[in-house]
Amino acid sequence: MTASLLDLFSITGAFVATLMLAAWLVSLRLKNASIADIVWGCGFVLIAWVAYFTVNRPLDLRQALLVGIT
Repeated sequence: MTASLLDLFSITGAFVATLMLAAWLVSLRLKNASIADIVWGCGFVLIAWVAYFTVNRPLDLRQALLVGIT
């Protein structure tokens, strides 16, 4: 069974929300909000890889390159 687009958005959104919540908690502990800039870029990588593992069908070359480039 393949994930629908709404399922994919929900799953990746949950992962990114968790990542950003963790980063916010760390920034409170460190009293340094500048780590948000570092974590923001990691969010795009997280979305690409979570989407790659969520989709239950083989990716074509273009899609695999996009995940790899990210």
